Amino acid sequence: MQLIRSRIFIGFLFLNFFVTAQVINERDNELDKKYTPPQNSLFNNLNIKNNQSSSGNDVEIENAIKFCPTLLLRQKVVFFYEREITKGFSINAGLGKAFGEDLFEKAFLELFSNNYENKQLSAGDLLASAKYDDSSPFISVGFRIYYSGNSFDGGFVDFNYRYERLDYILNPTISNGGYRIEGSNRASFKINAFSFGFGHTFVGGQKNNITHELFLNFGIKLIKFPEYKKFDNVVSQFGNTETVYRRTTAESSARILPSFNMGYVFGFGF
Repeated sequence: MQLIRSRIFIGFLFLNFFVTAQVINERDNELDKKYTPPQNSLFNNLNIKNNQSSSGNDVEIENAIKFCPTLLLRQKVVFFYEREITKGFSINAGLGKAFGEDLFEKAFLELFSNNYENKQLSAGDLLASAKYDDSSPFISVGFRIYYSGNSFDGGFVDFNYRYERLDYILNPTISNGGYRIEGSNRASFKINAFSFGFGHTFVGGQKNNITHELFLNFGIKLIKFPEYKKFDNVVSQFGNTETVYRRTTAESSARILPSFNMGYVFGFGF
């Protein structure tokens, strides 16, 4: 009899626990319904819009518009456009403008350009006695090959050509010797550059459409500028003789070899 009573008591406790749990669960469910955001709410993690992962929105890049912030150190603002022609092969075009003199280029020319035995002014002599005035658009074009066989992915090699013109206003006298300048004091430097380079591109961002690029280029710069020849014993307006540098109709030339450039480019792919 005692055993039967014990079994009845245990069964009653189990039944009471089960009913209580049901009540709590129903109450919790009511609270969940009350505080669950609507299905279309931005805060609802079950929203079908929020279920899409970033990998599901990846963009197949065939074009990219890019900007090179490191060229700002050379006082140039330049944008590039890259277009995939076929898998692993693309063309790259650039357009920009200088807003000041290229200090790296100027330093090289002042250190290494030939002074033609003092019979005519070198590029370095002119730049040392001039102030930047204006420039033409910076134009470049080239093609690129990716090692991986996929454009905008991994390492690459490229070949480029670029052109720009930098205009300077010469001082009345040359700093090297203090000789007077005769003729136009506006000197234009026309620069044609050819380069070979390599680098690495990778993509990032939520949709994998933000491009990042590191590059290093080597090449040659060919520079044309006005010829200023030295003339001795020139009679001045005051009747005395002096030495002057007179502008002629010819052009002088200089080159920078090797020319190299390195930097970083970022852009938006589509």
